[in-house]
Amino acid sequence: MNILVTGGTGFIGRSLIKQLSKNSHKIKVLSRNKEAARLWDKPKVEVLAADITRPESLKGLFSGIDVIYHLAGKLGEAGVPDQVYRQLHYEGTRNVLEVAHKVGVKRFIHCSSAGVQGPITNPPADERSPYAPSNIYEQTKAEAEKLILKYHKQHGLPVIILRPEFVYGPGDTHVLGLFSAIKKGMFVIFGKGGSLLHPTYIDDAVQALLRCLEVNDQWGEVFIIGGEKPVTVKELAYTIARALEVKKPFSVPYWLGYSGAVVLEVLGKCLGFEPPLNRSRLKFFTENRAFDIKKARAKLGYKPQFSFEQGVRLTVAWYKKQGYL
Repeated sequence: MNILVTGGTGFIGRSLIKQLSKNSHKIKVLSRNKEAARLWDKPKVEVLAADITRPESLKGLFSGIDVIYHLAGKLGEAGVPDQVYRQLHYEGTRNVLEVAHKVGVKRFIHCSSAGVQGPITNPPADERSPYAPSNIYEQTKAEAEKLILKYHKQHGLPVIILRPEFVYGPGDTHVLGLFSAIKKGMFVIFGKGGSLLHPTYIDDAVQALLRCLEVNDQWGEVFIIGGEKPVTVKELAYTIARALEVKKPFSVPYWLGYSGAVVLEVLGKCLGFEPPLNRSRLKFFTENRAFDIKKARAKLGYKPQFSFEQGVRLTVAWYKKQGYL
């Protein structure tokens, strides 16, 4: 198949292309960065200079494409204007959809985020739970989902949406700070640490994306992708500490953590530094984000292969090999 990938230079995109290139597929990667070509020393992978927020740059690039993997996105981070997320997640998705519809793409596979459902009140949540985004990243990812489903209903575009949750593993540096903080004894558990998170090892996330190439009766469906099972914040921190062979993180009352986050935010704003703790990070580690992946198991044939402990060991080994830890 002729496959085009947006966001192919990101963490999930790189891992996906590595697996796709092992088969007979011809792969094109859209990238704003011409230097991205250095990532791929493979004859099957062609890097095209394009910016999905500029529709004129997409002209002529989708001809002959059978499958689009739409992975382009920007993870949430402090200091980024809301408009950046809207332009990339919503406007960029609309531009790609319009071209995909015009050329008659046979399947459009979109990588969204389970974050569009926000914090979960009664975990685990499933695909029937309503949209409840809690920040601009989640809001714009939800808007993109709705747009994609609208295209499917109005134009018959064959789409599948995946919502992976908390993807980690070798090749990722987004959660490196968490591992580093635990190694340095600087990670703190707020309260009892009983909130649930649902980490997904990178190979499992890619497995789900690849499964979307094999199904032909799931158009317009949304699938939550998670690891083998949710873990508590305490389990998460203790598992990482064991893999790093360091002391387990200690706990402090929630009110103390909240007060500290407020003070650090003020100091960071006044002195011009990124605080190690803010209210957003505090919320992430004290809210429930756990999901039911039965639908993906039943209809995609998705089956997580890595336990959290296995995934953490492999991730720590990679961080150490790269000199990060």
